[in-house]
Order: sequence, then structure tokens, then C-alpha cells
Amino acid sequence: MSKKLLFLLLTVTCTSFTMNAQNLLATANPGFEGIDAGATGNSPYYWWGFYNTSNSAATLTDETSTVRSGSHAAKVVVGTAAQPWEPQLANGNSLTLTVGNSYTATFWIRAITGGGTVQASDNGSATYGPNLLVTTSWQQYSQTFTAVEANYQLWIHLGGFVDTYYVDDASVVDNTVLGIEDFAKNDKISFYPNPVNDNLNISSDATIKSIIISDLVGKTVRTIKSVENIQSINLSDLQQGMYILSTDTNKQFKFLKN
Repeated sequence: MSKKLLFLLLTVTCTSFTMNAQNLLATANPGFEGIDAGATGNSPYYWWGFYNTSNSAATLTDETSTVRSGSHAAKVVVGTAAQPWEPQLANGNSLTLTVGNSYTATFWIRAITGGGTVQASDNGSATYGPNLLVTTSWQQYSQTFTAVEANYQLWIHLGGFVDTYYVDDASVVDNTVLGIEDFAKNDKISFYPNPVNDNLNISSDATIKSIIISDLVGKTVRTIKSVENIQSINLSDLQQGMYILSTDTNKQFKFLKN
């Protein structure tokens, strides 16, 4: 049986595929759970550095109350409004990317006051992501980019506004890595549109009665169950970011929520 994977801007149709959204930062303390008891610098975490702090009077401390998952999150206090890159929270794991592949970098953030903007970038290239207006609720920052060089480090820019930020659950995934499996030719499924703003439509030869939506670090954010075939999901209240949809018919689909 031939294996075909066809991507369209608004529709994904497949014989079937499963997606292994492996977090490339999985061994580099993406959730700030690893505390370095012997740290002598301005970061208490393994793998994470904290830079350009003087002009912004910024501090980084460990947070154990306001966390998105696990037991720890990074707490960044920006005391003076300076440049957008003052300060920067950076993961020290130098990833080796495949030039030309598509990647998505994400992290979760919230603020005490809100109203400031943050941004992500690579250290060493002009791969800058969009600005995100930070609120007082947890929200996911997402940057999808095409690798222009092999070396990559995730840098988070937290300057320009006086506020206290909480950062958790960072990830970098390769959007090009897909695992493809053989299924019956008549077992077809379509999800559209992608990206999605409100309703995500599903067209499937098989009846779907259960759907799980998770973020790129594997946390379940939505579970949908029905006694009838699920043909549409209202995602208008889902926060912006990349997600993975899994069905009870063993199909997976990666989508972007605008």
C-alpha cells in the first residue's frame, strides 16, 4: 500500500498518520523542575541562564505556588522598563536542527499585572518570533519557524515593561518528523481549517465519539465525548498555540489555534 501524506493550507487528508511530537528540550529542564542547589549565578535552574538584567533591575527566582504543571516555575521580576531583550531567560541546551525543517517553540507564561509583551528568538540568528501580549492567566507563546542554521537555543525576551512574570513548560518540536502507518484505504479522515479560529471540522469514514486535545508537552487541555459521531468542535475559547488532537479511532492531528 502506498503511503501518502498531503498537507493543504486549510485541510489535512491522510490515509492515516500518527505524530510523535517529541520535545527536543525534554532533557534540558523544560519545566524548571531541576533546581541547582550549588548555583552561584543569577539562575537557580539547571540548563537555564538569565542575562541582561542590569538595566531592567530584573531577578529570577524559583516559584512553587504559581505553576502551570509540576512543582516549579520560573519567576521573573522586571523592576525597570528597559529594552525588550532586557532581561532574557535562555535555555542553554544547544539543539542541532535540520536546516529547512519547520519547528515550533513554545512556553507558557502569565503575569501579575499584565499588559506587557514578550517574544522568543534563537541566539545567533534573526529567527525572532511574534510578540505576545501577556495577561494574568496562563497562556501559551508559540513561534513556528523554518530553521536557517543548525544550531539553536531558545531565548525568551521579557523586557520593556515593569511586571512579574511566571514561565513554565517550554518546548521545541520538529514539525517535519511524522510517523506514518498503514491503514485500510477506506479509513480516511480530514480536519479543517488549520489554523483554526472557532470551529474545527472533522470528516471521517469511522465514527468518532471521543477526542483528546493536548499541548506540545503532553498535558491534556480538553476532552470531548459524545454518544454520536463528532463532526465539529468549538475551540473559540482555546488559547492560542500549537496542539495535538487524538481520536478514539487512533488518529492524531496537529493544529494551530489562532
